[in-house]
Amino acid sequence: MRRITSKYMTNNDSMQLITDLSDLEERIPKNDVVRIVKLIVDSVPETKFDVCEERFGMSVYYSKIMLKIILYAYTQSKYSGEEIELALRDSTRMMWLAQMHVPTFDFINHFRSIDKINNLVQTLYINLRSNLIKQQLIDTKSEYVDIVKENALIDKQLFVWNEKFEENNNYNQESKEVYQELLNTKILPSIKYETE
Repeated sequence: MRRITSKYMTNNDSMQLITDLSDLEERIPKNDVVRIVKLIVDSVPETKFDVCEERFGMSVYYSKIMLKIILYAYTQSKYSGEEIELALRDSTRMMWLAQMHVPTFDFINHFRSIDKINNLVQTLYINLRSNLIKQQLIDTKSEYVDIVKENALIDKQLFVWNEKFEENNNYNQESKEVYQELLNTKILPSIKYETE
């Protein structure tokens, strides 16, 4: 595990020293949605990130970090680049997921504006949300995805990359509609506002 510069964070009004990423990881419950986001993005084939290398000269490692950041932010109802950047500075889960990297909101917006990336985010969001619903871990009307019960049995095999997962079923169709609504009413308007 790589060593990072010591950072101080306030938790329950006491100062605690964080010395490396494993300190952050220990603070995250085992069934937390952030762990499922990491699992699903880590399973995406490297070839899906060719556009990132072409556009930004970005490695698969950093491309996956960006995708994890964006996907997890959406599960937490954070849609603007500024909200996402702020969460990267003060959320234990986001710090862990991003491996302490803090891209600017401009870069976050530019990255997620690429059609192939947006399509990938949509596919992953639908997969994540529909499988959480199918396993009865979140409510069907839920936009926000919180911590899954600690003792819940999660079938993690459902959260690995599978391009064919989008077979027509009600869970996937509902999740697709939720994502399209978020895209049109929250995600795209926030990107437009922050880039004007």
